[in-house]
Amino acid sequence: MKTLKIISIFLLMIGLMSCRRDDKEPEVVEDSFDITDYVLVALAKDDNQSSTFILTFEKEAQGKSIEYHTFAPIEGYNYTYTFVDGIVKIYSAGYVVREFKIQNKTIVSANNADQLNYKLSLVKISNINQLNGNTYVGSWRVPGTNTQYAVNLRFSGTHYSESYPNPIDPNQEYKIIKNVAAYSIEANKRSLWILVDGKLEGYRQLFPLAQQIGTFQKQ
Repeated sequence: MKTLKIISIFLLMIGLMSCRRDDKEPEVVEDSFDITDYVLVALAKDDNQSSTFILTFEKEAQGKSIEYHTFAPIEGYNYTYTFVDGIVKIYSAGYVVREFKIQNKTIVSANNADQLNYKLSLVKISNINQLNGNTYVGSWRVPGTNTQYAVNLRFSGTHYSESYPNPIDPNQEYKIIKNVAAYSIEANKRSLWILVDGKLEGYRQLFPLAQQIGTFQKQ
């Protein structure tokens, strides 16, 4: 009888331990983060900043980063980078020129100049051209003024057009960047676009000195 009571108590303890294990919250496993699946976008915070830029992290060429902007040449800055413990360091000639901290696929801090001057974000690259076949409506604005130029931007796989008030067939060549951004080089202007939060953000350099910025909504 005594032995039976001991066995009963033992079985009860096992049952209680199993219940406690079942009551535990399931462990949350974070998705792995591959920085080469993203581009880093830096949009100028105000009109006093003269540029917006995009940084890529090349999958095919490990440790290589390319910066795109509207100054000549648009893709002329090739860097190396490291990504360790959530910290991205961009190197030029062996020196760190930019540094970003990433948590939960979000840029939470950067070196002082970039943190102060830019709105920083990560945009996931796509397997297909996100601009192809789309028309975007908005305005180019001259920084520091109220001057605006309303336009329609229409994109095909390789060309775009810019017109107002009605869209026209794409007639100017552009090049796609990771299927989420694009640039165009023409005789007297260089244009850069990037899809951020569902909007097409644009930046343009008109030579020799003029600039334009714009935000465009998909029609």
